[in-house]
Amino acid sequence: MCHYMAAPLEYPLLSINIGANQALDDLNLTNFNFVDYQVGPLRALLITDDREPNKCQISMELGESAHATVIVSLTESREEACESAERVAEVLEPELPREAR
Repeated sequence: MCHYMAAPLEYPLLSINIGANQALDDLNLTNFNFVDYQVGPLRALLITDDREPNKCQISMELGESAHATVIVSLTESREEACESAERVAEVLEPELPREAR
């Protein structure tokens, strides 16, 4: 079990999630915009949402049934959110677990 105390709300917001039981190709991207992307050696998707113009998500394939996601939101612009998500994903990528094949 993980215990944590929420920090005071600061902007922008950053979240990192591991989808241990969901493949990148199984993400429900209905109503989202996405383009193929690459983070280091990892296949990825850069995902945006017209309803949230200051948010950007990069989801990276960790194996056949796992992915990792970086989300940056509440920035001044989508471009700023995506630039931040890209920088975080690049730093995070070497540390991510990989699913054994």
